[in-house]
Amino acid sequence: MISLEEARNLFNDYVKQFDLKQKPIMGKFHHSYRVVAYAKAIARSLELDERMCHLVYLCALFHDLGRFKQMQDYHTFDDLKSLDHAKLGYDILKEGMINKLTDQEDEQNIILFAVRYHGAKEVPNGSEEELLVARIVRDADKMDILKEQGLVIKEDHPIISQVLFDNLMHKETCDKKDAHNSCDMILLMLGFIFDINFKYTFEFVLKEKIIENKINLLEVNTHQDLSELYTFLSNYIKGVISC
Repeated sequence: MISLEEARNLFNDYVKQFDLKQKPIMGKFHHSYRVVAYAKAIARSLELDERMCHLVYLCALFHDLGRFKQMQDYHTFDDLKSLDHAKLGYDILKEGMINKLTDQEDEQNIILFAVRYHGAKEVPNGSEEELLVARIVRDADKMDILKEQGLVIKEDHPIISQVLFDNLMHKETCDKKDAHNSCDMILLMLGFIFDINFKYTFEFVLKEKIIENKINLLEVNTHQDLSELYTFLSNYIKGVISC
């Protein structure tokens, strides 16, 4: 496998093809490295061996490879308005970059699987290693989104989607097509907790007061009492951690 330094150089050189003065481009650049840090922390918590930790690093670093061309060509990160960025990243790797990361077919499959399905609503069957690494990257990606996004409400008089609220109260993830404003996007993010794989991630959500902060933001801007939702989600997380 490529060394970590070589991987960083390869990734950085790829990103330099795009307009780094654009905030969305630089935002995804920094997001990628934050996801690497979160993924490494999860891998350490699982006491994975050096090879697996190395694969986790590579998958996390390149997981959003398709975002840069997506923004350049479509001027949006909205997959519904452009294309599946994960599939695009997968295709870019398949075009040749994957061979620079490793010449081992099983390792290539792990990386391609993680990149292709890091944001999918459902992950298909794969090998034990493919599923493990993909789940780590999925959790790490969610950790950064929960921490860095959904921090402001853009609308003056936002209304919360009842569909998304009901999804959460039934322990279901939310569908982006049901999100129509920035409040709904926060509910969408809160639904991530029902698609978290590792105890480390749940502990992060609790430690960073993710649920509390986002519910408070929603209550202040919608003037709705969401204490029932807060209690439900908090108890769910605490229940998972205590198991």
